[in-house]
Amino acid sequence: MSAQDHKGRTALHLAVERGSQKIIKLLINQEAETSPVNRLDCTALHLSTQLEYKEATKLLFDRGALEFAIDNAERTARNLAEEKDIKHAIKALDNKSSTGYIYKDRLILL
Repeated sequence: MSAQDHKGRTALHLAVERGSQKIIKLLINQEAETSPVNRLDCTALHLSTQLEYKEATKLLFDRGALEFAIDNAERTARNLAEEKDIKHAIKALDNKSSTGYIYKDRLILL
């Protein structure tokens, strides 16, 4: 489940890009990493927020995706949500305690 394609996308990235809630749940239930990064340092959470997939975003939050992971443009999923005024994502982030973040391929635990 951690294999990546030529763009650094995992199966979880691809499931999010396609909006496949069923596959996202299956991968997470099979213990897929919830915060893998692609070549742009985007996590599945970045993608679900950017694509405005409410259910995928909520599921990833609930299953421990790192909301403060930073992409190559130095944006977090919350930054993306605020830029696009995605209220459901902002609300989900406001209700979640921080566990850590990824910066330059390093996991920083809080």
